[in-house]
Amino acid sequence: MEAWRDTSVVQTLDCFHELGDKYKEYAEKWQAKNDSVMVGPSSPFSKQDRRLLWGSYGDWDLGKQEVWEYYYEDTDKYQKLGRARGKADPNGTFTANMFAVSAIETKGA
Repeated sequence: MEAWRDTSVVQTLDCFHELGDKYKEYAEKWQAKNDSVMVGPSSPFSKQDRRLLWGSYGDWDLGKQEVWEYYYEDTDKYQKLGRARGKADPNGTFTANMFAVSAIETKGA
C-alpha cells in the first residue's frame, strides 16, 4: 500500500520574509490562513492535511500521533514501519532527530 495513493494534487508554498518578529508574524498568519482555506471540512481541495516527508514543517516529532498522521495514512502503516525500525535500529543509532518513525520493539527480535 502506497502512502496517499488517492492524492492527485500537491501544493508547496514557501514564504520568505524580512528579518524581524513583525515579518515572521505576518508570514505565520499568512500560512495559517492559507492552510485553513486549502485544508478542512469546507475546503474544495482537501479535507485532510497531508504532508510530504521532504516538505515537512511545524512539529517534527513523529513519535506523536498528532504529527505522524500528517505523513502516514493509518496506524497499521505507521506501526509496520515502527516494527521494521525496531528490528533494524532498536537503539536509534541511525536516527539523527525526532523526524523518524518510532521504533516498536518486537518479541524475539
